[in-house]
Amino acid sequence: MRNEQHTPRIALLGWCERASQVAGLHPAMPQINIQGLSQGRFSHFFPVSVQGLSFVVGIYNPTEGESFTVEFRHSDGTKAFDFVLNLNEIQTYDPAISQYRPLHDGEAKNKGWTFQIVHAAGDSLVIRPDTFRAMFKDGSTEHYLGSFAIGHVSVAPYSPDQIAALRTDPLARRVVRIGYGCKQCGAKFQTYAALERDAKQEQEGWKWSGELDGEYQCSCGGMKFSLEYLRTGLHGMLSRNLAPSDQLAGAFVRLYEVTKLEDDSRTFKSLIDAETAEQQLQDFLEAHPFFFSRFSANRLIPKPQIQKYFADFAILNQRKELLLVEIEKPQLRLLTKERRITADLQHAITQVRDWIQEVNDHRAAVLSMHKIELREVAVVKGVVVAGRSPTEHEDARALRRAFSDIEFFTYDDLLRDVTEIIRRVANA
Repeated sequence: MRNEQHTPRIALLGWCERASQVAGLHPAMPQINIQGLSQGRFSHFFPVSVQGLSFVVGIYNPTEGESFTVEFRHSDGTKAFDFVLNLNEIQTYDPAISQYRPLHDGEAKNKGWTFQIVHAAGDSLVIRPDTFRAMFKDGSTEHYLGSFAIGHVSVAPYSPDQIAALRTDPLARRVVRIGYGCKQCGAKFQTYAALERDAKQEQEGWKWSGELDGEYQCSCGGMKFSLEYLRTGLHGMLSRNLAPSDQLAGAFVRLYEVTKLEDDSRTFKSLIDAETAEQQLQDFLEAHPFFFSRFSANRLIPKPQIQKYFADFAILNQRKELLLVEIEKPQLRLLTKERRITADLQHAITQVRDWIQEVNDHRAAVLSMHKIELREVAVVKGVVVAGRSPTEHEDARALRRAFSDIEFFTYDDLLRDVTEIIRRVANA
């Protein structure tokens, strides 16, 4: 006796970061643009809402008025969440009229597979990371469609130089808050993460995520979850390097506002217009690290020791480059009359080259001193910030020619960067 199994008319291709219907060059050629299609998702915290998640679904010979339910179950068999797909209208392209029209009765039998984008609209919560079984419920029959995982991203507490690096990002977040409420008893649980502890948030009833422990249970027992995932991951939401679906979770406050950036830019310009001492400039840049936004910092270390030397800043960026930064005076003369770099500028370049050589000769010792792992650094580079941008084109060309192995920026370059930052923050 042969055991036959009915093949379901629905296929779940997976979750995706973005999906949208795109008009083609011809009315018969629309496209579904799908990015990041996978069978896995990650979250910095749990419980996490599935609202906003996008699914790509295939349907065989769809019929107007049909309804499909897909239920996601935890590995222990309990229901996690589900979604319902209602087919209100099925269309087909009619070449006789050069446009789409509704399908007539019987035409759907020859439609074959069609694909739909489904955006989860409910507020269902996934309580814990798990691998879920997706089940298609067809009347009294169930069909297994596949396994889909939601994992947890655990983030170590940020070190001071990692916090300084986050402050270089004009679109980073200062505070992230997430709240949960029980629909039965009305109990609420509220927590927050921030670059630094915020007494105002706690006075308003928000708990500091770094101190959460054990589990939360509401008064009626209808909501119960572990606090471990909030403690070990919520602060990861302060970073801007997130998947689009992560952007929907919780409420957040931007690290910088336009008016503050404008005020700081005016202060910086007044400093570089005056004969400001190097130490005063270094102190200002350390307190306002967004002037280093162009370097995409993961870590920012002021006055790092390099064996017998001290650089002004060290920046470990997202490309695994360790940048050693030398800050010179804004009034430093850059070129001679013959359009060659001056002795003072050459001295700065030589000093940075010495730092690079010292790191390359004693890499393990230098990196260990600053708690940087060897695998985090692919290359060591130098950066010099000095002087003002030349007004003459030939002078600017001469400066560009003079720098090959060392990156060079003027203070005007840093100021122009912040002008662009202000535009981006205003449009964010």
